[in-house]
Amino acid sequence: MTTSTTLPRDGASRAEPAWANIWESPWQESAAGPAILRGAEARPISREADGRGRSYTLRVPPGWTHVESGDATVEIFVIEGGLDVAGTTLRVYGFAGIPRGHEPVKLSSPKGAHLIVWHSLDLRGEDVYPGGLTLRRTWEEHWQQYELPGLRHGMLYKGLRDPDIVPARSTAALPVSYGST
Repeated sequence: MTTSTTLPRDGASRAEPAWANIWESPWQESAAGPAILRGAEARPISREADGRGRSYTLRVPPGWTHVESGDATVEIFVIEGGLDVAGTTLRVYGFAGIPRGHEPVKLSSPKGAHLIVWHSLDLRGEDVYPGGLTLRRTWEEHWQQYELPGLRHGMLYKGLRDPDIVPARSTAALPVSYGST
């Protein structure tokens, strides 16, 4: 496991778990990657070994616009500011799921925003967003219980994908400690 507190310039490999503070990683004005990064500052977070799946924290300036073409499944979580997605404004804790194969979707941020973006060329849109474009205001979603063998009280979570099916895990597969990245 890597002991660095910042991420590599192209994001951490998902095949090699690492702990890092994304807030200490430098912003990149012209980060290599999908078109959604253009005109914004990005911090690459993680990447699949083959480069077909990546995640970023993205800082978009006031007036930023982008048309997501539908060539990948793109998921966006708003952590600061606001993002207009196909005419609907999402604010903090808002989430947009744009499935691969969907018609082009206009994104804009009149006042700027800080986003987390997951971009995958391999995630089949119909598997996670069978109804097409999905917009959520997570504070309106209900908490769902998730039982974990060996964890006395289980966990609560809010699913963002539709359906967001969490497979049951056997106790043999449980890690020694729990954490999130």
